Amino acid sequence: MKISSATSVGKVRPVNEDAFFVSPPDESGSLLAIVADGMGGHNAGEVASSEAINVIKDVVLDHEHNAKEMLIEAINSANSTVYNMSLDKQSLFGMGTTITACVIDKDKVTAAQVGDSRLYLIRDGMIIQITKDHSLVEMLIENGSITKEDAKHHPQKNVITRAIGTDKEVSADIYEFSICAGDILLLCSDGLVNMVEDEKILSVITRSKKFEETADKLIDAAETAGGSDNITVILIKF
Repeated sequence: MKISSATSVGKVRPVNEDAFFVSPPDESGSLLAIVADGMGGHNAGEVASSEAINVIKDVVLDHEHNAKEMLIEAINSANSTVYNMSLDKQSLFGMGTTITACVIDKDKVTAAQVGDSRLYLIRDGMIIQITKDHSLVEMLIENGSITKEDAKHHPQKNVITRAIGTDKEVSADIYEFSICAGDILLLCSDGLVNMVEDEKILSVITRSKKFEETADKLIDAAETAGGSDNITVILIKF
């Protein structure tokens, strides 16, 4: 197993409100990976993303339960923590964060997602989006109001419909699938996918000669395209 990860403030934003975590693989190859994209005034988004990751990390790594149950418990705990913090301190009011987290246990991936940070699977020369964005444009695509091409340039493409910490309760989407030798998982914030098309992402990954440098190359591609948001990338190769 190989891991490549990186984050960048991008070219426009003054603060990096993204956060990420990857645990070292244990002897069986199990690990936890998380990407969070915070939102909120001042530095509240930065607080939301880092706090959510800390809670999820503590819940998942400190327990040996079913991966799905662990992730659901962790998401609920993170939501309560961020939500209560936003109520307790005026400067943090309204903060929230996306979360895409996955537990890898041997040949099985269990992922939980809230918001529009994504999980992709790269297999046999193809890139497959596993998660579905909790966003306004995704809703408009589903009801036929706009096309996927329209969504790329929609003025409200950054509006998300679900986040950690913005409501008292939250529901995460859960994904479970098997992985094979040669597969690559990509977890990323929308700062990557809003700047770089999926096929370009695939090209950068497959053409990279040193896997450990691939996350930096994807960030370079996003910054070259404008870097209008924070960018975070985790790649895991099996």
